[in-house]
Amino acid sequence: MAKVYYISGLKFELWGMGIQKKIRNQMNELEKNFGHCEYIFLENPKSKITKYINKIVPYLSNVNYKKADLIDSGSIAYIRYVTIDYSFYTFIKRLNKKNVKILLEIPTYPYNKEVTSIIGKWQLLGESVYISKLYKYIDRIITYSKDQLIFNIPTICISNGIDTKDMYQLSCSPIDSTVNMIAVASLAKWHGYDRVIKGIAEYYANGGKRNVVFHLVGDGYRILEQYKKDVRQLGIENHVIFYGKRTGSSLDDVYHKCTIAIDSLGRHRSGVIYNSSLKGKEYLLKGLPVVSGVKTELDYDLSFKYYLRVPADETAVDINSIIKFFDYIYTSGRNRKEIQEEIRMYAIKNFSYEVAFLPVIRYMKSI
Repeated sequence: MAKVYYISGLKFELWGMGIQKKIRNQMNELEKNFGHCEYIFLENPKSKITKYINKIVPYLSNVNYKKADLIDSGSIAYIRYVTIDYSFYTFIKRLNKKNVKILLEIPTYPYNKEVTSIIGKWQLLGESVYISKLYKYIDRIITYSKDQLIFNIPTICISNGIDTKDMYQLSCSPIDSTVNMIAVASLAKWHGYDRVIKGIAEYYANGGKRNVVFHLVGDGYRILEQYKKDVRQLGIENHVIFYGKRTGSSLDDVYHKCTIAIDSLGRHRSGVIYNSSLKGKEYLLKGLPVVSGVKTELDYDLSFKYYLRVPADETAVDINSIIKFFDYIYTSGRNRKEIQEEIRMYAIKNFSYEVAFLPVIRYMKSI
């Protein structure tokens, strides 16, 4: 059986963090199926000045690709996306000469519209030189989109997986008529939570009577400050609560108050029309119905009644549709825990890492 390597630019000692935890779970699946998976960390320069220079000067890289020499011939390399520059290109060419099968994971595609900094756009310009040549050396692109080809390379389309060991304690508090919505994110423009804020303002301006509260957890200074400004100007301070960044039991306390989860509502702003949202899966694992502004796997399962799609545009979210969704779920006569358990079991059955990563495992066993 071929030896397997997992390659990325993230430090091994940070496995408790979000992306690193995801990598650890992927590696667990590789180890279960191949006996061993060796992690290779592509180190970054320690000096900030060196990092900056490497970003802006052609043919320099912030990644140490000399570790290609550590990879055995005839093995399989699973690479999590790093900047596609000259150094990366020469790296995969060297692996190809060693008859290494290469799989490249691109966490978000397309990703170019998510890049806003001048340096980032400069890097994208540099990528364009090498992207057209990647098909010669990379065997498969791993994507969370529905694209069958990326960079003229066949894809393996997968879903984001959830760690089923993270068994959140479900809330047993009773349901009243208040619609408590939650969103948790490192805030960016593509989350689109301004659409909820505008929707709440329009709902009350048009005579809305139900108590609707949006609990927003996360940081992202510029966008967070704009959200706070919008809330003040619209006069809805009693209906939007900002918590900042929270983790652990402090975050759970907010989750326990809430009965509807809001996934990304602005992915269209970055050109994404389909998104296997990790946050959406985490909401399901916590037993929460999900509202999304972008197509996900749940759009294809018409039997799953705990999912609501809103338009992928700049309109304010129709709060009346959220209230109708809430009432459909929570006025059925079933208690909250039963509903939560049903949603959580669906998440485990469909989005555990064992299920989500299986297409990758099958391909790797076939080569």
